[in-house]
Amino acid sequence: MRRRRTVPTGFRSGLEKRASDLMPDVTYEPDRISYTVEHHYTPDFKVKENVYIETKGLFRASDRAKHLHIKEQHPEIKIYFIFQNPNLKLNKVSKTTYAMWCEEHGYEWTTLEKGIPKGWLK
Repeated sequence: MRRRRTVPTGFRSGLEKRASDLMPDVTYEPDRISYTVEHHYTPDFKVKENVYIETKGLFRASDRAKHLHIKEQHPEIKIYFIFQNPNLKLNKVSKTTYAMWCEEHGYEWTTLEKGIPKGWLK
């Protein structure tokens, strides 16, 4: 049986605590530095300039994060979602569905069965 290691209070690891002990005049984690990682997104369909339609079977956490970054960094872009099943939960323990996530974050969505709203294609 492996021994559980305890993390010293105020630190994220024992290594950080030991390093801090060697540098008593240096402040531990005083700042937060923001950064942006550049990625590229290839939308499924382009309706017109800055209007896209994305189709999703699975809507993974990485996809959701990507779309939140796009929305934040490119507010001029409109993305609509077509889901295979909008009632799927975000994960095993979540009560939130794909559809609920979209509504919470201001995205319009549909299914092929419901049809594509005419306003999306104008």
